[in-house]
Amino acid sequence: MDGCGASPGPRPTTDETIVSVCGLTKRYPVDDAIVDRLLNDRSYLTALDDVSIDVRKGETLGVVGSSGSGKSTVVECIAGLTGPTSGDVRIDGRSVGTVSSRDVETLGRVGVVFQQPKSSLNPRWPLRRSVAEPLSRRGWADDRIDERVSELCSLVDISPSVAVSRPDAVSGGQAQRAALARAIADDPEILLLDEPMSALDATTRAEVVSLLGELQTSSEGPDATIVVSHDLGIVGQLADRIVVLDGGAIAERGTVDEVLSAPEHPGTRALLDAVPELPTAPDTGELSAGITPKNPSKLQ
Repeated sequence: MDGCGASPGPRPTTDETIVSVCGLTKRYPVDDAIVDRLLNDRSYLTALDDVSIDVRKGETLGVVGSSGSGKSTVVECIAGLTGPTSGDVRIDGRSVGTVSSRDVETLGRVGVVFQQPKSSLNPRWPLRRSVAEPLSRRGWADDRIDERVSELCSLVDISPSVAVSRPDAVSGGQAQRAALARAIADDPEILLLDEPMSALDATTRAEVVSLLGELQTSSEGPDATIVVSHDLGIVGQLADRIVVLDGGAIAERGTVDEVLSAPEHPGTRALLDAVPELPTAPDTGELSAGITPKNPSKLQ
């Protein structure tokens, strides 16, 4: 059987590392008193403590943890939105700094989707213009931008009437679809998803999970994806491997099958206990009770 007409399978994972965080530590000062600064007697909150993670080509990595575990700080460091106190972020083996020190090519290699879809889009712009903005910044011609934005809106299932609406006139799910289209507009190699479902209702979450699953097998998809969430149910459906953070440090890591079937850390077990039932996309008419791993044996 030649597979004609069949759905494409997951992208093959290679041994090529695209993203590395090496010994990443991030500390934030708790106070900013002048006397404490002069005496070098300041208190700090440690958001990340010596975290090292590799993400390979063709792979989706899930980073999970409870609130305050440091998972969003990992995304911020990889995206260059903040710099680490110590350690390094590398893309294709090359050290990269924060956004202000990255060249245009490096900036275009990373796309980010944040947890509050409407606040991540310009409230005065129609969705279509927000999707187009990264391309305009790169100097694309107007006709090429129009064609690309139409392709992206079709890919994420945004109708033309919705595309010309502003964020305050659409649903959270539609805004998150636009945010996803914007993040992949310039074909980034790395897609960062920071709690992308937290502002959505259960049915819309299922729709967006289905969309992300399709993107993973699409030619439009990134080479590597990092999805950050406190919800193991969502991560289990999208990821190949999982890293569990607790108190800013790695508490557990492994394939989806390993972590979900035999969690070793109490924090992981607590996250599993909190997994709600997640409805599937409306066209299936079924409910997904618990977690259906994307492909448990893919990396074994």
